[in-house]
Amino acid sequence: MPSLPNDRGDSPSASGRGAFRSAGPLGAETGSTCGPLPLGRNPFNTAGWLDSPTSATPLARRNSLGLMERKSFSATLTQIFNPADPPDALFDWERRVSDWCGEYENKFGGAGLSEIKVDTAVFVFDETLGRVVLAYAVSVQQLMKRDSGRMAGFLRGKKDEKTFRQSVKETLKDDTFIADKGHFLGHASGGILDINLFPQRKELNEGHSAEGKQFRTMEKYVADNLGTFFYHRPIYDDESWIPQKLQYGVLKGGKDWWEREFSNKKSGQPSSKR
Repeated sequence: MPSLPNDRGDSPSASGRGAFRSAGPLGAETGSTCGPLPLGRNPFNTAGWLDSPTSATPLARRNSLGLMERKSFSATLTQIFNPADPPDALFDWERRVSDWCGEYENKFGGAGLSEIKVDTAVFVFDETLGRVVLAYAVSVQQLMKRDSGRMAGFLRGKKDEKTFRQSVKETLKDDTFIADKGHFLGHASGGILDINLFPQRKELNEGHSAEGKQFRTMEKYVADNLGTFFYHRPIYDDESWIPQKLQYGVLKGGKDWWEREFSNKKSGQPSSKR
């Protein structure tokens, strides 16, 4: 099991938003020190568990005038669809992602957002709280056989480590739920492990509830229709890595949005976003 992640506490920038510190290749812990892990934080070294030669790109940097500029998400879309062009229906993707990131930064001051691209998948990751803020991709053939041993070893509970479900129980206490190791980007759609894992309500992940059936139907569509653009956006109500809600969107046929919002901490009914 890799070492626990650092509790990064970058100081806010003058604009009141998070400090977007430059990050080297994942696995190289730059400019931070190890300390005790706050309860409910992502309990693994996300960087160290990625096998791909990947780098994290800060979402904003200061220009020559000293002003913060957001990177272009449109350019990232072009890269993951290459050699094809992104569908016209994604004309406002730049605005949507910028709005989501801005909403997150306003809610959680000091966020340090970076973009991590792995093959045809993109993760927006908060280095300060150590969690995924947005994941999106173009569905492809399953990239690897499901590594059951590696998933089982994820928070196995060796020595003083807490198990995956103990971590959720101690964080949520009386409001706890049985959690699976859910995937932001479904494994059958090319989703990788590690950075892609999060605590997901069991009945939602396995399709045992009304919400779960809807969630699995959407995941199956993505897996059955290769080349489909889709996203998964966790919505947090605290500083833990356990999403309160999950927003899932699929661009059907490259034209029509199919979007739903699901409760993760509390069971509910799926709500349509569009």
